[in-house]
Amino acid sequence: MPSSNDQNNKSEQANQGLKQSQNRFKSSFYYLIGTIFFIIGLVGIFVPLLPTTIFWIIAAVIFAKGHPHLRDKIYQWPVIGETVSSFVEQGSINAKSKRIAILGIITIGGLSLYLSQPSDMVMGGTSTLLLIVMIYIYTRPENSD
Repeated sequence: MPSSNDQNNKSEQANQGLKQSQNRFKSSFYYLIGTIFFIIGLVGIFVPLLPTTIFWIIAAVIFAKGHPHLRDKIYQWPVIGETVSSFVEQGSINAKSKRIAILGIITIGGLSLYLSQPSDMVMGGTSTLLLIVMIYIYTRPENSD
């Protein structure tokens, strides 16, 4: 007849197995989602009007949860890695990047609204959202770069 210790050991082993399976699933999920955002950002390097930085910031945050070595590879990427690292780690954006981001939002957002001729409600909602994003960017602390 099995003792209560044997049953407890089996129960603990089952719980550990379940936790390991959940951790593997989470790790795979973070890898998949992070990779998708990284690839979208990578395409943005070559496709005008598709931003790279925001997608790599999202990828870095996701990779930090399950694959920190991949987050670190993004941080080491020439030109953009330092910008991503500064934002993810400190919430800061350098002045030049702020100007580029805000100018891009104004240009692309304005052009999109002008060309699409949306209803007044869509125009107002979109303009408000873009304004909130620009205020958010503008109010981030500046790093020394």
